[in-house]
Amino acid sequence: MKKLFVLFSALVFTLVLVACGGVTTEAPTTEAPTTVAPTTTAANQFPTLSGVQSEVSINVGDTYDPFAGVTANDPEDGDITDSITIDNLACLYLDDDNVVGEQAGGATCILVYKVEDSQGAKAQQNSTVTVNVVVDVTTN
Repeated sequence: MKKLFVLFSALVFTLVLVACGGVTTEAPTTEAPTTVAPTTTAANQFPTLSGVQSEVSINVGDTYDPFAGVTANDPEDGDITDSITIDNLACLYLDDDNVVGEQAGGATCILVYKVEDSQGAKAQQNSTVTVNVVVDVTTN
């Protein structure tokens, strides 16, 4: 019985020693742990619209391209001119050749130029377009 007790005690001692990590086979390292600085991203900046005229006066029958000379640039995305949209273009009744339709005669249209970058930042500018009716008194 005494042998069984000694064997059992040796087994328990070995388990306790292993569980506590008392036996090591590696030398401790003296190197400082390496840390990686967290990456930070700058706040998304707003795009800018250029070339939007605040007021435009055109005549019925004139060719008018509301996109002519208008560009958009974004600090992160670069040139995003192809992303420009214009709200309220229907007010001008432009045909396929960008000729202002007779139905627009006498109207004042507020075109809303909009652009959005890849991260969702938006820019917007308005342009007030007055459509004049030209009456030729010589044909009347």
